[in-house]
Formats: sequence, C-alpha cells, structure tokens
Amino acid sequence: RAGLEELLKWDWMLSEDLLKACLRISKDERIRDEALNLIAACLVMNGEMDRAIQALSKAVEGQWNLRLQANLAILALEVDPKRAIDQMSFLVDGASGTIEKLAAIRMAIGLWRQVQQEELGTTDDEEFDPLPERLLNSFVDTLMSKDISEEDFFDLGIFLARVAPTSVTRESLSRTKFRG
Repeated sequence: RAGLEELLKWDWMLSEDLLKACLRISKDERIRDEALNLIAACLVMNGEMDRAIQALSKAVEGQWNLRLQANLAILALEVDPKRAIDQMSFLVDGASGTIEKLAAIRMAIGLWRQVQQEELGTTDDEEFDPLPERLLNSFVDTLMSKDISEEDFFDLGIFLARVAPTSVTRESLSRTKFRG
C-alpha cells in the first residue's frame, strides 16, 4: 500500500523500493503480481520500458489475470508491436469463461487495430495485415462456443467476415446454436 501511495505521489524511486520490499516478504501470488504491476508503472515513468515489460512478464507467469495481460500487451505495443500482437493471443487463450474471453477479444481487436493503423496509416480493417493464425483460431473457437450470446456472435461474426472471410465456413456455422 505504501508503494502505491508513493507511486501516486510520483515518487517513482521510493515506490519501486517499497514494492521490491513487498516482493521480498510476500508469498501471496496476487500481492506479488500487483507489486510487479506497480513496479512496471514506476519503471515506465522512469523511461525503463524493457525492465517494465520484464516485470509484467514475470507477473503473468502464474495465475491468469486479464488486467496484467492487458498491461503487458499495452507496454509491448510501445516497444515491439509484433510482440504485442503475440501477447494478444495469450489474452484470449488464457481467459476463462465466455465473458472474460469476449472482453479479451475486444481488447485484442482494439490493440490489433491500433498497431495496424499506426503501421499502415488506414482505419479500414479490410486493408490491415491478416490476424495472426493463433489469434484468429481463438476468435473462431469463441464464435463457435455454445455459451456466446446472439449479439456477441453477430458482432464477432461480422468482424471475422470483414478481416478473415475464409475463417468461418458454412459448415462451421452449422454447428453453432445460431445456425438459423
């Protein structure tokens, strides 16, 4: 808590020292992950992006945490957009339950669009580079899920029809609960 307070006061060095002390004494993974998350914030503020990514990479090694995965993807966008796209696959694959998976997909789509817009200078999804195969497969698997709502099925289906029209076939759609 003291590390967070110092972070909010913009005392990055003191905050980092306090958070490192937290890492030394805590055995609770959630507390350690949050300390690493906050250390990453301190490092970003001090211009140490690579070390910040290392801290978040360590934090995401254990129990799945969408927020930490998202933070890592956002930082990776700044340093290495290709790594950020790879990280998006982890966002989707590691999500548990339909609600979390759809939130991860929306986040992944937003990050993918941001990378593509910056690299290609266009906002048209149809002109973007293809989605990475692993990420595309995760999207299609979610679309085929029996737990997805009709609205989410429609939204994700329309997105896939625009960016990867051959990824969803008539045969695969016939296996969904919205087959008509």
